[in-house]
Amino acid sequence: MSKHELAIADRWFERRGEVIVLIARLLPVIPHLHRLSGGGRADEPHEVPRLYVRRVVPVVPWPGLCGQYLGVQLLDEHSPLKQVMHKLDLVIGLTIVVVAVVFIRSRLKALKGYRDAEAAEAAAAKE
Repeated sequence: MSKHELAIADRWFERRGEVIVLIARLLPVIPHLHRLSGGGRADEPHEVPRLYVRRVVPVVPWPGLCGQYLGVQLLDEHSPLKQVMHKLDLVIGLTIVVVAVVFIRSRLKALKGYRDAEAAEAAAAKE
């Protein structure tokens, strides 16, 4: 990440960190990556209840409610949910490809910027 992108992420997290973490943990895969996401400072007593809410509340619905319902719906051949999901297969696949291409291009552009800056520094050092 560039310093600019990191500064933007820091500002976002300072303003909306708790909401970002809560929403991210509601996503099906993210709760398993909880060590990578922002938590809280358990060494401050007033932060402990908020820490527990951020850790427990988002993981409760997935296995119990959503997983069971979606599993049953997707097994039924005549399920409207299954029909919708099949119609969205192409859209989801194309979205993943487009996001990957945009991400890779942005990383290559940042890498080129770093290399150009290093080359300029090296040229300036020689003078």
